[in-house]
Amino acid sequence: MSFNDNAQPATSQPSGDSTMPPVPVATASPAPNPQPSVPAGSGPAPATGAPADSGSAVVAPTPHGSPSQPEHEFGSVAHNIFQALAGGPKRTLDPETGTWTSTPLTKGGIARGVIAGALAGMFAGMQRGPGKYPGGPMEALGKGGAAGMALTQQQREQQVEDAKIKDQQQLKAATIYETNSRSMLNMAQASNLKTEALKDQIGLNQFIEEQGNTDPQFFASDMVHSEDELQEGIKSGKFLPGSHLGLIVGLDRDANRNPVGMYRVIADPTAKITLTPEKYDQAARVNPQQFPLVHKDGTPLTDGEKKQTMAVGDLIGATNRGVSGYTLPNEQLKGFKSILGTNPLASSMPESIDPKYSWAWRTAQKDIAYAHMDGKNHTFLEKLNATIINPMTKQPVSAVPPNVRNSIFASLGNGDPVLGEQILTAVDSAQKAQQAGAKSAAEQHGRLMSQIDTPEKADAIINDPNSTDAEVQVATAAKTSLLGTQKTKESNKAAVKEETDKRVYAQLASGDKTGWKPAPNQFMSEQQFNAAKQKFGTQTLTKTQDIERSYQMMQHAYGEYLSAKGNLPSGAQSMVALSTHLATTFGNVKGARVTKDMIQEHLGARSVSDDALVAVRKLTSGDVLSPQQWKAFSDLITTSRNLAWDNTVSNAHYQGLPADFLPSGYVPKGAIAGRDPKTHQVIGYKLPSGDIVRF
Repeated sequence: MSFNDNAQPATSQPSGDSTMPPVPVATASPAPNPQPSVPAGSGPAPATGAPADSGSAVVAPTPHGSPSQPEHEFGSVAHNIFQALAGGPKRTLDPETGTWTSTPLTKGGIARGVIAGALAGMFAGMQRGPGKYPGGPMEALGKGGAAGMALTQQQREQQVEDAKIKDQQQLKAATIYETNSRSMLNMAQASNLKTEALKDQIGLNQFIEEQGNTDPQFFASDMVHSEDELQEGIKSGKFLPGSHLGLIVGLDRDANRNPVGMYRVIADPTAKITLTPEKYDQAARVNPQQFPLVHKDGTPLTDGEKKQTMAVGDLIGATNRGVSGYTLPNEQLKGFKSILGTNPLASSMPESIDPKYSWAWRTAQKDIAYAHMDGKNHTFLEKLNATIINPMTKQPVSAVPPNVRNSIFASLGNGDPVLGEQILTAVDSAQKAQQAGAKSAAEQHGRLMSQIDTPEKADAIINDPNSTDAEVQVATAAKTSLLGTQKTKESNKAAVKEETDKRVYAQLASGDKTGWKPAPNQFMSEQQFNAAKQKFGTQTLTKTQDIERSYQMMQHAYGEYLSAKGNLPSGAQSMVALSTHLATTFGNVKGARVTKDMIQEHLGARSVSDDALVAVRKLTSGDVLSPQQWKAFSDLITTSRNLAWDNTVSNAHYQGLPADFLPSGYVPKGAIAGRDPKTHQVIGYKLPSGDIVRF
């Protein structure tokens, strides 16, 4: 979580990490520059084995277990250095005389000033974002914290002038700053440890979220925010880093697949929340010091005792400290054991970090964030020995004080700092060897990969009995990559062809006279379209066109009959009508034969009066059909013709072909015929879509 440069810095030290680290002492392996260290962050400083947050500043023991020198021998020097870092002596204004007076700071005042400067700078560095610091939040926090120490004089004067700022308000703001910064540090460190260390804390935070959702005033926003969104909210003034508290409620992935936190913003960190026994146990796994499971006499806590009510800010602060001082160190411990493997030193390490060393791990986490380390893949020992520039002397000093390093060594060596340093030195050597081996293997891998440019070359290496396992693995990976690339190219080529086919098909399928359009995913290539259209034309369309010709012949003959008012000069038209009627009815019946008896039956299908009329006309013009037969034959062939075209249109659409072949005078199924108002002839039709088609 990043914060605004313009936020008012706090001067009271945050709870939990409130004690000033002791002045550095000599260790078995001194830092590169044994100058007085500058504690860039806040943290308790009990001696090895002392309980965390005890408020005592005790000189850490040397590897032999005794103090290297009494504190008074260098106490005045340290006091001056820390006082300078805290902004110098306290200055107060006499309202009567108008003059300023200087008062040396107490140890507590020095601690608060250093903490406030570091926190203010830390959040300023975070606010500048990853664009300025490629190393991400950790680098931004460190460089911001170092810069913040040089700003404490101006901050001190501003605080002296503003008499309205109360100590309790400062303490509250500093506590919230500390909790927010610790969340960010934990998130950054846990990202390198597969984020398992945050599992219990996120589960506890989700419980807080559920409880907070019952109170509309609990959250400053109804949204779940990413870290980038939080930063924008701080810039706009929507979120205040000195009063709002970020709550990690889930994890997401950034563009590089690295885990990032998803946050809810708590409006009032002093709001109360009551833990359930289950959630108390979860908090105890994160911070066993603050959430003990047994009393001092060894009796376990009851469920009723676990139902503790506390401020939500205190709960989050406690779990943040637990993650940084206990959970994450245990993840580190597992990693160290894995790196050492069969090295006998691995068996000398504890099963878990003793909670009494939590303060040292918490302090080191923040101090490392301020260190000047270029590049990546630093070992943990290198981080412990990193330096920071003293803003007063402009000289490098140890970022992590020697007493903090000694306590971390002791936590890894079952209380023996010498053994712990040996263990961490062995881990350092093993890590560097692994890094060198990985780099060499990566280079060999790259060279071999560059030589394999075809699947056949990869097969040759895979099938060569003299190939090493590593070479076979590289060749297999190369072959998979090549085949994937080839498949991708083929897939891309197919996709391009498909898009081309869709575009061409859309043009070919246009022109349908019934309003039909292909389905969205329906398409075929131009070759497929032409083949389907040719087959349709020879097998279906030709037959319907034969019926159309018979229909046109019948309509022409019937038109002549109507024009002559039944007095035709010969019987030719009646023969045409009879033959087309038979052809369009029985001619389409498979296996049916038109015989003279059938013809006679059709001619005889009329009334007695029609027989008399036909007998007269047959003698005068040769016409063998009655007026009723003329009309019936015309209606029947018209119906047969329309049904034939309806079926043909459906067949074409089923095959994905447009009905662009319709004859004049045919009204498609579902359309409404349009007639000339004078002649009453059908001159077109209106489709269901509203489009009008004219013949």
